[in-house]
Amino acid sequence: MSVPLGYQDVLGSLRRHLAAATMEALPAFASEDRLDELEAIDSIRLLEAIALAEAEFGVLIDLDGLEEIETLHDVVELLRRASPAHPRAT
Repeated sequence: MSVPLGYQDVLGSLRRHLAAATMEALPAFASEDRLDELEAIDSIRLLEAIALAEAEFGVLIDLDGLEEIETLHDVVELLRRASPAHPRAT
């Protein structure tokens, strides 16, 4: 049984990982802001942050969902819908 990921937990994780990927403090932005309009975040940094969040929460996203990402909110929801990375043996 997996525990649902909290929105704020995932959002905070992504913000930390994006800041680490850019190696600088990110300007304040809302989760609804378009990612392609944020200068400090390119596709490589975004994928790095997603991969780090996957590892942190022990999940794997549906790669088809990457095509629909436009905002940080979209990334959060994609991670919240993700499957467990390694089902635990009972």
